[in-house]
Amino acid sequence: MTRDTDRHAVATAAFIAIAVFFVLARSWSIHDTVFPESGNVHLYGVDSYFHLRHAAYSAENFPDQLRLDPGARFPNRNRQQVTGLFNLMIAATARIGARARPELRQVATATAWAPLMLSTLTLWLVFRLALNLAGPTAAVASAMFFTVYPGTSITRGMLGFGDQHVAEFLLAFLSVFGLVRCIQLCRNTNRYTPTLLLSFPFAAFFYSWIGAPMYIAVMAFALLALLVVHVTAGGDPAPIARGCFRFFSGVVIWQLFVMAIWPELQMELVRNMRWWNLGGMIAFATLPIGFAGAVHRLRRRGVSDIAIAAGTVLAVALAATAFFSGVPRGKTFLRWLIGQRGQQIAEQQIVSPAAFWRYFGPAGVLAAIGVPVAFIKGIKRPASSLIVLPVAFGAAVTAIWLRTHDFDYVPPVFISFTAGIAFVWIAQSARALFSNKGWSRLIAPGLLIALLFPMWPLETTRGAWLTPERLENMMLHREEWFDAMQWLSRSTPVPPVNPKTNLQGSIPEVYPEGTYGVISAWDFGNFIATYGNRLPVASRFPSRRAARWLTSPSEALADSLLCPACTPPERVRYAVIDAATASNLFLAKVRSARRTPAVRTKGYWQTPDGRVPDFDFGAVFDSSMVKRLYWDDGAELGHYRMVYDSPQLSLLYFRYHLNPPRADLWSTRIDTEGDLEWAAGVVGDDLFEVQDHFGFNGLITPRIKIFEIVPGARVIGFTDRNADVRAELDLLSSSTGRRFTYTRTVRSDSTGRFELRLPYSTILNSLPAAVQTVGAYRVYAPLEADSAMWRINISESAVLTGATHRIN
Repeated sequence: MTRDTDRHAVATAAFIAIAVFFVLARSWSIHDTVFPESGNVHLYGVDSYFHLRHAAYSAENFPDQLRLDPGARFPNRNRQQVTGLFNLMIAATARIGARARPELRQVATATAWAPLMLSTLTLWLVFRLALNLAGPTAAVASAMFFTVYPGTSITRGMLGFGDQHVAEFLLAFLSVFGLVRCIQLCRNTNRYTPTLLLSFPFAAFFYSWIGAPMYIAVMAFALLALLVVHVTAGGDPAPIARGCFRFFSGVVIWQLFVMAIWPELQMELVRNMRWWNLGGMIAFATLPIGFAGAVHRLRRRGVSDIAIAAGTVLAVALAATAFFSGVPRGKTFLRWLIGQRGQQIAEQQIVSPAAFWRYFGPAGVLAAIGVPVAFIKGIKRPASSLIVLPVAFGAAVTAIWLRTHDFDYVPPVFISFTAGIAFVWIAQSARALFSNKGWSRLIAPGLLIALLFPMWPLETTRGAWLTPERLENMMLHREEWFDAMQWLSRSTPVPPVNPKTNLQGSIPEVYPEGTYGVISAWDFGNFIATYGNRLPVASRFPSRRAARWLTSPSEALADSLLCPACTPPERVRYAVIDAATASNLFLAKVRSARRTPAVRTKGYWQTPDGRVPDFDFGAVFDSSMVKRLYWDDGAELGHYRMVYDSPQLSLLYFRYHLNPPRADLWSTRIDTEGDLEWAAGVVGDDLFEVQDHFGFNGLITPRIKIFEIVPGARVIGFTDRNADVRAELDLLSSSTGRRFTYTRTVRSDSTGRFELRLPYSTILNSLPAAVQTVGAYRVYAPLEADSAMWRINISESAVLTGATHRIN
């Protein structure tokens, strides 16, 4: 066995050990959370259920896709984006596993495992490309960095987070890998035959993610960097040109094939860009050939390599400036490519140096060193210039991420690769410096071990091992959501259009009568569409309208925000509110609605740890729809009747952190008898301590409540002038056994006339509801220096039509 073979064998063994840790770190501790004993599959995040729904449709109707998606945002009738091949891959996997049309649970299982499998494949590609370009030590280091310092990619590639961005960083790296291999193959051949296998990942990219066209610009920058560095070093650009032609002409063939044979694979929002994409691929295939010929002629005329490189950079800069400033599509593309995002979701955050260190630790520092070193080494030796391609590609996507505060999915893979390259250069330099020492062989493994210290024991980075506690905020949908959506799908009217409806290529001007939407916080819209099989008002992206509805200070304003784009008979018929929306997420919804959450302090508690304010959020919270619906069970609302509350309970309370000072709302799950006993002991106004914070004003209540939105019966009567009139109705929940009272209070006018809107019927409903009325309404009012009480019954038809009921 030769020395090189021995080193490769050791590197392969090290990679296997790293890969085992990689898989276990992203699955072992969270497996039972994703696959609980109930048999349901609990996916992390919000978008996982969007992909699950589309994958389930394709699994049932393979290989069709739901191109016109009615389940994204009711009553929006625009073409909706989908993610193509990623969902089809999950659907195909589920069909193979089921050997028939799979059930939703089987598709969910495939969705849960897909990101872990794809991220593990990415790990192998990082190892292989580093091994190819820089040797075994760099390969092991790159794989280790991607495992230990994965940055924001760790949640994208873990068990249970079925999001297409794992396919994005896999295909981005695989595309660079394929182009590198094409160029290497062309060093010893003059062939120009398109290579369909190596070009497939880049072609597939355009049918896997809506944002794939941005990588045309990234690839252009990486190719320019490679050609300029290679020419500056005195290298022959012809092999690079041949490799580019073989690679990108293969992409062109794939794109033409899709246009001619499978046009449905093209995503709706980028379909009008298909010719731009095709033109870009043709340019990538042909321009390097012209460049190589121009370099050959200029060198024959005595033009220096540096002058050629400088002229190339200047020419490309002028062409790019003309395109991005003079072509309308170019202006739009540039704004999308480098425009800063609004930071409405967690991934769109400013990345400070401290945050960058927490993400990547020493790997981030090494990558920053590796970029200039790669260019310098490429300029010194033409044989080393090919490494500039993946390094420049990674530098470009990282710069876009840091600039836009978005697109954070791909950079971690290339940062790990570049860090591994930089590590081996540093290790080689150190070994050369101490070559006369017997322990010089231990420098590389010693440095590699030392670079693990920030993760452990120092723990200054985020860590590579995922636990349920660490991911608690990402697990939004648990058993109560499955139960609630099962009730919604079985106990509410079946609409003619639902999230599974294939609109057959045409979008109706008005949905058929009986079609309705369901409003909730946008975070839960995908789950409502997938498991409730009803059309959500908001699901794919943060919705300011949904936030404004949740935080509306009046029922009248909330009603106007329900569906301003609806055309009768379209309407929003149900509202779903959960504990997180009414507590943990409330302040975020207030800010999204562009309202200011002001803390109002009413007093203080003195504790050994410091002074704790007795606070609330004033009218912003007290008059909000989410407070009146969830905390108050719909009291004082005339158009909302509770039809379901979950048997699972939560404790909601006002929360205060002393260090640093922070006031907000919070909820904690009540899962056991012990949890319930503890929660019952802290309910009320008294202050209580929970781990690192204090709480007060606790409320034990069902985790999910569903309301039907109805016109409400119009009850008219007469009493004393300018007097308060109150209606009461007892309600009983069959799911929890709790008994509570609905109240509605109005004031009579100067003639003594009053009008009540009452949402519950006291005669048996035509639809089953988990919350039933008990007895008749009791209406209390002063009458001629005395008090009167009327008992009235309201029919279901009066509630559904807004009919008038008069009190004599």
